[in-house]
Amino acid sequence: SRTTWVAVVDGILYVPCGFPALKTWPHEALRDGRAVLRIDGRRYARQAVRETDPARLRRLGAEVQRKYAAGDAEAAVAGEKVWFFRMDPRPAA
Repeated sequence: SRTTWVAVVDGILYVPCGFPALKTWPHEALRDGRAVLRIDGRRYARQAVRETDPARLRRLGAEVQRKYAAGDAEAAVAGEKVWFFRMDPRPAA
């Protein structure tokens, strides 16, 4: 279980991970992206997919910087000190 920030760009929810080299969950998400988000007490089954598009990452960095006053989030994204995972609906079994 993790408490995290979120960013929404173009109506798509993303979960950022700062300093992924120091954490285990982002690497687990790369191997098996199944996730359950809990928002306002409701659970949502999702598939975490790492975002790699440079233009989208710049926009995500700008959104985190705007929303959380997170210093230079755009530079952190460019330096891969922050990864973003897109929270896609989980495919039907």
